[in-house]
Amino acid sequence: MKAKVENGQIIAVSLLTAICLLGDSMLYLILPIYYKELGFTLFEVGLLLSINRLVRIPLGLFVGGIYRKIKIKTGLWIALFLGGFTTIGYGWAEGLIPWLTLRVLWGCSWTLLRIGGLIIVTCDSAEEKHGEGMGLYNGLYRLGSLVGILAGAVLVVSIGFQYTCYLLGGLVFFFIPWMKWIHSPQVDEEGGNNEEKFLENIRGEWLLLLTGFIISFHIQGVLNWTIGYLLTHKYTDIGMVSFGGFFLHSTILAGVLSGVRWMWEPFLALYVGRFSDHRGRKPFLLWGISLFAVAFALFSMTFSFIIWLMLCLFLLILATVLTTISDSMMADRAKRTSVNRLSTLYTSVVDIGAAFGPLWASYVLGQFKWGEWILFDGGAVILLLLACMWKTRG
Repeated sequence: MKAKVENGQIIAVSLLTAICLLGDSMLYLILPIYYKELGFTLFEVGLLLSINRLVRIPLGLFVGGIYRKIKIKTGLWIALFLGGFTTIGYGWAEGLIPWLTLRVLWGCSWTLLRIGGLIIVTCDSAEEKHGEGMGLYNGLYRLGSLVGILAGAVLVVSIGFQYTCYLLGGLVFFFIPWMKWIHSPQVDEEGGNNEEKFLENIRGEWLLLLTGFIISFHIQGVLNWTIGYLLTHKYTDIGMVSFGGFFLHSTILAGVLSGVRWMWEPFLALYVGRFSDHRGRKPFLLWGISLFAVAFALFSMTFSFIIWLMLCLFLLILATVLTTISDSMMADRAKRTSVNRLSTLYTSVVDIGAAFGPLWASYVLGQFKWGEWILFDGGAVILLLLACMWKTRG
């Protein structure tokens, strides 16, 4: 295994993931607004936006097995064509079943991209630079979410939904010449192909896997889902938010808040990863979890809108920190156990957290009078317990 950071390789797989994300990210803003014009109910929109995450849970283990039999680059080729085809398909598909099929295919594409990307970053980064490599990877590929949200909003208004899908999907295939920068890494599993040895090693990683689950549950799941909910229920007047004497539509503001994180991600994630390479990951993780827990408990309280907005931005900054550190710790341990299998297992538990976070949030807020207290204060307690477990582990 090469003990160096091949930035060209990491940048290439990051940008491949980013360009495939354009169409998916665009849907998260456009579908809740134009669902009637596209012939869907609001419930069907929720199903379409969650089915790709739900199918990733069993797909993760399946793709991990596939990557033990085919080259990583072959899987990324498949992901590229699936990503372009599904985005173009949104433009001509009509009816729930064709759309569900496309969303399931996108779930396959994302799983191939994510696991393949994690393996490449882990294998092509020196152990002392896992944070730098993971920060570069996470920061660059999430530019696809930012561009997808912003470009999608502008293009749909300008040229219509159908042609927007054709354009964003077609852009994916322009990446084909850049595939020459991606190669299949030499994966040294250090006994990972031995089932008994892998199971023996993986028992020591239960806290890392639990951390990945809890972080994705509360960040990708609960936080991302409740930003628009809290904004709408606490700070809107007839769908508008008063901001410095101006009025902004709550849907647009929620979209901006959901996408603003991707603006600083390429810089902050790289800095956090590089800094943790030199100072250690555990102190970053402990402080990050503790601060996030406190801010998370305050998030549902009623403040002035400016204070709530600052708190929201602080949580999104901490989300970048925690995700980068958690992914980097996975890369550290993967080289000591099994790059393929631990990357696959970690991705699966993260997907489970991301999938069930919104379900838990919607259930608690809809069924209980003190739902906000249960969701946010209860979540803060869980996060602080997680920090205590890392503290006592030594």
